[in-house]
Amino acid sequence: MRRTVRTATALATAAAAVMLPLTTANAVDRHRDLVMNMNWNNVNQQAGGDIFNAGRDNNVGSFNGTGGDTGVGAPVTTVPLTIRNQTGAVLALVSSTGSSTYPQFLGPHSSTLVEAASVSSASYLGNVSVAFHVDARLLPPVVCDSGDCQVQLGTDTWVLTVS
Repeated sequence: MRRTVRTATALATAAAAVMLPLTTANAVDRHRDLVMNMNWNNVNQQAGGDIFNAGRDNNVGSFNGTGGDTGVGAPVTTVPLTIRNQTGAVLALVSSTGSSTYPQFLGPHSSTLVEAASVSSASYLGNVSVAFHVDARLLPPVVCDSGDCQVQLGTDTWVLTVS
């Protein structure tokens, strides 16, 4: 075991000493990316497509490209959304879709935080009407469908302002 570690350390040091001047020259003179593949003791590591590398000779994923644009990990299930009613009127919830629990009423000059489902929508009516939908696959994930409203990214949430 000690001989293997000693040999691997010596090989790594020698490779680094040989490659360092070449890496610096390539990066400075040619402005190219340098890719170095090393295979010691028949250890093969590969990562590509919709997979990620899990260690020695282990690949995780399907290699079929179905990982989507968001990369590896759990899909987004909710979008933090602050709904600001800047009107002087109470707005009542007329309809909603998805599993979100949108408030039944938005008080005048109030803000309400909602954990909106990744695909959902809501419509409110009062002196003004507003309709919006949430889709976590989009950027921004909140879109005003009708009414006088604006969407912007706040500090911790997306903010839908009704005016």
